[in-house]
Amino acid sequence: MKNTYQIAWLFIVVLFLLCSKASADDGDKLIWTVQLGSYESVDEARGSFEKYLSTYPHDPANLRIEEHSPYFALRSGSFADKLSAQEFLDRVKSGFPDALLVHAYFRLDRIVEQASPVKSAVSNQPHYFPKPIVSSESKSQKSIVPAQDRISDIESRIMLTELLMSMGRQEDLARIRAVLESLRKSLPDDNRVLILLIRLELTSDNREKALSFMDELYLQENDPDTLLELADMYASLGHYEKCRDIFITVLQRLSGKRKQEAESIFADRTMLWGDFYRGEDILRREIQNNPHDPETYLRLARNLMAQQRYEQAGKNIDKALSIEGATFSRMHEEIWSDKLNLALLERDFAKAAKMSSQFIDIFGLRENMLLTLARSYYLNGQTQKFRELSRLCIEHESLEYDGLINLGRLAEKDDETDLALEYYSEAARKDPARPDAVLRAMMLREESVDTYVNELISQEINPADLEQLAWFLTDNKEYDLAVNCLETAVDIDNDFFPARMSLSEIYGIMGEYEKSLDILAELEDKFPQTFKVSLTKARVLAWSRQYDLALDAYEDLFEANDKNHVVMIEAGRTAYWGKMADRGDEFYSKLFDPAVDEMLWGQLSEKFDNVSVLPPSLLDDLQLNIDSGSIYSGYEEFFGQIQRHPELLSAEVLEIINMILKDLEPCYLIQKRAFLEQQSKNMAWNRRFAPARRHLKELVELQPGNQEAWFDLAQASCVLGLCDEEAKTYEQLLIVDPNNTLAVKALERQKDRSRPLISAGYDFWKEKGRGDLARMSRHRFDLGVEVPVFCRHNLSLTWHKYIESPDKYGSSVQADGISIDGKVVASAYLTLRGGLTHKTYSQRLKVKDFQSLAPSSTGPDQFKAGLDDQTLGYLDMLINFDSYAHLTLGFTRQEELANVMALAQGIYSDRFKARLDVFPARKWDWSFGGEYIDYRDGNSGQMYETSLGYAFTDHPRMFKATLAGQVRDTSKEYQACSEMQCSIKDDFHHPYWTPRNYWSAALILEFRHDLAEDFFCGARDHYYELRLSLGTEKDNNHSIEAMVRWVREFTPGLGIDARAMWHNSREWDAISLGLGAFYRF
Repeated sequence: MKNTYQIAWLFIVVLFLLCSKASADDGDKLIWTVQLGSYESVDEARGSFEKYLSTYPHDPANLRIEEHSPYFALRSGSFADKLSAQEFLDRVKSGFPDALLVHAYFRLDRIVEQASPVKSAVSNQPHYFPKPIVSSESKSQKSIVPAQDRISDIESRIMLTELLMSMGRQEDLARIRAVLESLRKSLPDDNRVLILLIRLELTSDNREKALSFMDELYLQENDPDTLLELADMYASLGHYEKCRDIFITVLQRLSGKRKQEAESIFADRTMLWGDFYRGEDILRREIQNNPHDPETYLRLARNLMAQQRYEQAGKNIDKALSIEGATFSRMHEEIWSDKLNLALLERDFAKAAKMSSQFIDIFGLRENMLLTLARSYYLNGQTQKFRELSRLCIEHESLEYDGLINLGRLAEKDDETDLALEYYSEAARKDPARPDAVLRAMMLREESVDTYVNELISQEINPADLEQLAWFLTDNKEYDLAVNCLETAVDIDNDFFPARMSLSEIYGIMGEYEKSLDILAELEDKFPQTFKVSLTKARVLAWSRQYDLALDAYEDLFEANDKNHVVMIEAGRTAYWGKMADRGDEFYSKLFDPAVDEMLWGQLSEKFDNVSVLPPSLLDDLQLNIDSGSIYSGYEEFFGQIQRHPELLSAEVLEIINMILKDLEPCYLIQKRAFLEQQSKNMAWNRRFAPARRHLKELVELQPGNQEAWFDLAQASCVLGLCDEEAKTYEQLLIVDPNNTLAVKALERQKDRSRPLISAGYDFWKEKGRGDLARMSRHRFDLGVEVPVFCRHNLSLTWHKYIESPDKYGSSVQADGISIDGKVVASAYLTLRGGLTHKTYSQRLKVKDFQSLAPSSTGPDQFKAGLDDQTLGYLDMLINFDSYAHLTLGFTRQEELANVMALAQGIYSDRFKARLDVFPARKWDWSFGGEYIDYRDGNSGQMYETSLGYAFTDHPRMFKATLAGQVRDTSKEYQACSEMQCSIKDDFHHPYWTPRNYWSAALILEFRHDLAEDFFCGARDHYYELRLSLGTEKDNNHSIEAMVRWVREFTPGLGIDARAMWHNSREWDAISLGLGAFYRF
């Protein structure tokens, strides 16, 4: 049909060409005829010729094939009047549905083939040639066109060129170029020719020539229509600055209805460079002037979708649908298409899949929607439907390539590598100009794509193609190559906005924040107060931890449009990232004024003259919620009651209530989502990770596309030890946004932490004091392996080597040990830890200088004593009271080997302990604990301790002060041997420190500096700690203690932990050193 119309117009132009010469051959006759079809070849025309003869064998009706280069026309009939021709057309329409009437000259020289010779016309025959029509101007004039309406040869050539260009045939380009170059010489100042030349160069991908002609036209043209056409040409080349400037200039010149029409076009063009606020203002004025146009609501919805204001966009789509009704028109289908696209943009894939099924039920499998429908099913995990629609795409030539790519991706996901490669190879054969099939195949084969991509870049001259390639590479984490593409695109055309904008975004994704901000600063100069540029700048500033500047940028955006809740939510997040919780709460709270509960009360008062038509209980409950400061609870309860008991209301009242529900629903969704996010942020800020996790679960169910909520949920799970849930959450986030680099990194870290590790360590301890009760040096060497069990649990096995020396009272002894430890995270609220260690001495203890220990003893000064093997262990249960407090209950059996006597006797203690840690606020913590100590030798004791801490500064440089106190009491005191014959094993009773009613206090100052590259739970550790403790005790034993620790994970699998401690007091000195290393497989 399209070709038929094009040929018809071509014939009209040819007719004008004939008329312009004001003469015609004597054999030319102007007639009405029926054109049955137009064809590119005479063979095609002959096929239809035979079809006609077989269909109408007794009615050839002057059937003929005429040549009208570059096409052939099949025509039938020659009529003097239109009515007869129309009757004939109606008769043959059933066999030739594309047939149409043509008023043209009959020229014998054009006939290629005919069914019967043309007969002489007689008045009583239905088919005849008319007599020549003579103009009133002159009896010799053979043109039917009046003199005042005739067009020149140049005009006709311009019209012919326009027609040929509209057909878009590559083989016509050379002919068009020749005509235009000739016209350009004849009419150097005719801008119509210049516009045609621009179109030709654009069609031929001659970007530089097209821009040169466009710049020339820009300087010369003043006609508004021509300038607006030029603006669109600039836009097609990504020169949005010129496009914008032209529109602004033209709008200043126009007025009235013409200005409104141009503004309406401008509103759509602003979407290109992201000046959404300007476009939104124009569209809202249009709606104000014409509130019943569904298309304007739909355009506004698209603008709001681009701003990520999805709730408000949905409201406008629903409004468009309510106006359009169930008409099943083109607009109705377009509205449904946008509803589906909105669900995809919201990342609510379950909703998108459901809408896809509804769309198919209503409209069927529309070709233009197949890929979108398939994508919806794929993202929702419905791979069978995705496969079926992708196979259906292959049946359509325009979709075949994408269908093959889809099937290849699905095969790749199912680990069917060979099948995937077959699909990619077939796609590459179908369209060699598109490189992604080749790239996918290379990546699947784990081949380097650098050489291939760089070759593509060197050959490409179209920056738009380079930008598209860059995003494909970005999606596949080939960031450096993507940057190379975009930098080349900018080199080709420095004014190509999409490449510069994409380059700033990809630099931001890569963490090259300064480069991104430099580009955005340049764009901001050219596109001031443009939403997309300003929002991207605010985000990059936030990512680069320039939080104050980012918040200023967000506030500017909100001041420009206080209906944009998205920028306030992002500002609130940024403030929390920057540890400005109070300011973050202020940003969120701006979205709650007025609360939807108050808005509901206002609408009820407005819609009903007398609210008594509503049940009093509904109004009372709503008022109670408002008085209590509720934001949306009253709304939920009000409409929940009505949905459960619609019989409470009359049909008329119920209809009004439903209208209010639809009107307030976007505001309700915005406020509830913002409130849940703000609450979860605040709770996580105050280290209330368990309740934060509950709020976040509710939030992602309500808003599945909220990437921030998914990441925070994963982090909360990480802190609570639920690393399996952490991994699943990151995976879900990467379905929502595969380019979330932080989620990619965090998931990789989670996988690293879930791998088995081997560890090695060395610890040294030396103490001296309290007479001879503290005199021991101990070395321990460890070698262990840890295996995660279902990720959140773990089991470890460690071999130990001990070297213990009582210094002056004995020689060193060695022992071997083995430990098995385990951890079970039963839930976010209960964790169990336990372990056993068996220690075996490999030699006897050689005691020396015994006379110094027991001056009254007459026994030998040196002797050997056997040492008992020991079995030690612990079992702890940690109960999490919703992150407000932790209660730890435990049992520990530990060595009490502080001197030679305790070593010889193998003293150990069983400790039963309880400890409560309370976290009243983010910077405060308080703890209280107690232990009952049961010593091996029948002694016992109690110990109670408490502490109160406050952090003066926050992460990453945290300075904290803690006041700690301890009370200890032991039932029996140490008794040295006073006998003549002393046994080191039997006559030294309770050889360890046995304080009685003893207290101590200390001021502990701590500084911790986190040097990690990333600040999220599970990131690679890199920090150092400094601690200084100033203490005193009951007997005025003042002390000072210093500790330093450095921890660093150099690679995802290798890390070290180094620490040292020094303690000094009148009664007791100690020093310790430690060095550990680990490697994960």
